[in-house]
Amino acid sequence: MSQALIETATSGGFREIIFAKLPPRADLMLGIKEVARKHNIRNAIILSCIGSLEKVTFGYAILSRDKSVMLGQDKHWQHDEPVSMLSGQGIIAPDTLGEHDLAVHLHGTFQTNGGTAIGQHIEDLAGGSIVFNTTELVLGSLDISVARRFDEEVGTPVFGPVA
Repeated sequence: MSQALIETATSGGFREIIFAKLPPRADLMLGIKEVARKHNIRNAIILSCIGSLEKVTFGYAILSRDKSVMLGQDKHWQHDEPVSMLSGQGIIAPDTLGEHDLAVHLHGTFQTNGGTAIGQHIEDLAGGSIVFNTTELVLGSLDISVARRFDEEVGTPVFGPVA
């Protein structure tokens, strides 16, 4: 490997595991935050997120190799038909950038009615991703502190442990 590995490590574990179910027509991202707030969770890993959505909004943002431009920055696209959420995982942490009190970074894989697999980063937009029948969550509340911060080295916000 010609480039140095970028690594931040800390030791910790789970404080508790929370199982939750979001009902039909719930906003996925707001629902995840509501579950976290109800259980006084500030730092967690989304271990599992499965179910169905009537629509989902994806985001696309990848920094160019020379870090001169964010490819697709602030671009998102919406799939407006019901999908089955085959898997979802991510992070919940305080948003030190001030966009929200809690930041949810969630990626998911979905199956369309026609059997096509789609997936990407799920945008944290109110009303952007709505539960169809149900969505089941498993959150692992962390006993360490994590935050979303802007990383100068990679040129984009990232999640990581707080010293």
